[in-house]
Amino acid sequence: MTATADLPGVSLEPLFRPASVAVVGATPDVLKPGGRCLQFLRQFGFAGELYAINPKYDEIAGVACFPDLESAPPCIDLVVLILPAPAIPAMLRRAAARGTRAAIVCSSGFSETGAQGAKLERELVAAAREGGLAVLGPNSLGLLDMNANLAATFSTVLQSDFIPAPGPIALVSQSGAMGAAIYGLAQMEGVGVGTFVSTGNEALLGLADYVRYLADRPDNRVILGYVEGVRDGAGLVAAGRYARARGKTVILLKAGVTEAGARAARSHTGALAGSAAVYEAAFRRAGILAARSPRELLDFGVACGAERLPAGPGVGIASMSGGAGTIISDRLIQLGMDVPDLVDGTRGALRALMPGFSAVGNPVDYGGVYTDPDRIEALARALAADPRVDTLLCFIGLSPLMLGVLDDRLERIRRDLRKPVVAAWLAGPPDAVRSLRARGIPAYEDPIRAAEAVAMMHAAARPLSQPTGSRTPTQCAGGRYAARPILADLAHTPEGVVSERETQGLLAAYGLPVVAVELARSRDEADRLARRFGGRVAIKAEADDLTHKSDIGAVALDVVPARAAEVFDRVVQAASAAAKAVRGAIISPMAPPGGLELIAGVKRDPQFGPVVAVGLGGVVSEALNDVSLELAPLTHDDALAMLGRLRGRALLGPFRGARARDVSAMADVLVALGQLSLDAGPSLLELDCNPVVVYQEGDGCLVLDAVAVIQTSKEVRPS
Repeated sequence: MTATADLPGVSLEPLFRPASVAVVGATPDVLKPGGRCLQFLRQFGFAGELYAINPKYDEIAGVACFPDLESAPPCIDLVVLILPAPAIPAMLRRAAARGTRAAIVCSSGFSETGAQGAKLERELVAAAREGGLAVLGPNSLGLLDMNANLAATFSTVLQSDFIPAPGPIALVSQSGAMGAAIYGLAQMEGVGVGTFVSTGNEALLGLADYVRYLADRPDNRVILGYVEGVRDGAGLVAAGRYARARGKTVILLKAGVTEAGARAARSHTGALAGSAAVYEAAFRRAGILAARSPRELLDFGVACGAERLPAGPGVGIASMSGGAGTIISDRLIQLGMDVPDLVDGTRGALRALMPGFSAVGNPVDYGGVYTDPDRIEALARALAADPRVDTLLCFIGLSPLMLGVLDDRLERIRRDLRKPVVAAWLAGPPDAVRSLRARGIPAYEDPIRAAEAVAMMHAAARPLSQPTGSRTPTQCAGGRYAARPILADLAHTPEGVVSERETQGLLAAYGLPVVAVELARSRDEADRLARRFGGRVAIKAEADDLTHKSDIGAVALDVVPARAAEVFDRVVQAASAAAKAVRGAIISPMAPPGGLELIAGVKRDPQFGPVVAVGLGGVVSEALNDVSLELAPLTHDDALAMLGRLRGRALLGPFRGARARDVSAMADVLVALGQLSLDAGPSLLELDCNPVVVYQEGDGCLVLDAVAVIQTSKEVRPS
């Protein structure tokens, strides 16, 4: 079980499963971090060798205390360092020299404090790398793993009334305080969070490393995370996919998703590909599920931590209240789940169990027999056994005398039928939800929370799209190789916006259908080119660093050839007031009528790399904000799914008597854009095709306008 690719041979096993632990900076004073950490290790049953390191004491609370590491026994697996920050790098070197393999650095005073702290953190990293140490932190609350009786933390969350318990859920948090609060809430509500990791500054080990390690542990079924920033986006995506391949579910609560999206961008695509949408796309690629609040994070953890996930979307609802059944059904349908009609055999079995006045269907209203637990069990069992039902959701209201009665029966149904059972017990006895959860049944006070948990269980059970390897669209006849000279030329282009004409040439080399463009450097040349095209034309100024041309009057459409010279003068004059180095205007034929305008493009995200975007609206795309994102590379199916997620997707199908649009051709455009962005590398910041006109099925599509934004600080390396 190794850490990261750049830390070969470093294992996280001694961090989570040490045979021996030393607390460096231990003290008898439990009001101080060193005292609390030592106390918790003793109190919660750490079974290995435990040592304290402090020159002031010979013994602390029955634990042998040594003046320094050199005096303690050698080869201690894990050291917990609670020392002033400047002492940490040297202490890591001393620990490594004594055979230590892992360290938890609780000390603060590193990169979170500014430039001087960042320098100290680099020294910490160097010391850890030299010694081959797995380091949690710095600035960490530590690690708690009750599946191994390891409480290597000084967090005051363990001073609460609850007794920490083992469980199949792990919690990894980049915020110590928030993570501890979520962990405490989990313990109070009977959520089986057995492992809590406070990652701190993640100087060496990051979120992806902990996800990958925990995915390999047989005692974890779910990995929850509170995330504030992702440094290694590709690593997180790979770790998420690895966890899913191991049968584990990763659910993250991401804070701070709007800052990057609020920054101005130089293309429509850049404005559309906001941070929240990019994270959504990255999580989708990784198979990571998203929560919106700490409560939801735990709710989904309970659901996905169940022993069995649903085989399909069908939900059978057994409800004491007809009203509750209705609101549960509504929410499930809103979430894309199915509340199916029941087969005749199930309806007959239910009819035999229900009073004559009761309606028999799904949801099943068992209010007429709510005082008869045997009959409730029988009808719930019949409902769960229906072949169209993949999950049983049972609603209970009040019923204080049913504690220990209905929960026992639901557990039997879950065990016998081998299908997930979820419960909502509204205004029930205080221990109702905890009792159900203890029996392996995801349970909630609120029926809406129960419905949302069922939908998340179904999402966790869906297979990931495979494969996601790169491929060039079939219509691109060796385009990536033909494009190499163009990509190489971009490396020598002044940093900023690449002209429309150059961008169109790059797109054409990748097989994208682009409108013909010609550069006119004078009004006479504009007149000649317009007449050569033989019909109405578009005239757009061409200049360095000029985007959103229509906003400044540098674009004219539907121009008759006889007015081309006059219009040329007008658009060039408009561009001259807003840009430098105006080279003239490009002339292109007007596109055939009848197409639907879309926007498509790519943007390089600093965490996750190239992101492909598609949206409806052409010039008003940013106002409509109907956009779908996916990480590059794309398969054809990925691209079709992107189009299917648009809110305005109905416009792509048969609509008001018109044939369906050529979505397959549009999908090829998206695949090619994804491949182009990978080939171009980090120099290509954004590329915007706006609009792309999509014609009826079989008639293809056409890119009418395009612009690229590059940086030349890094060399383009065409693959």
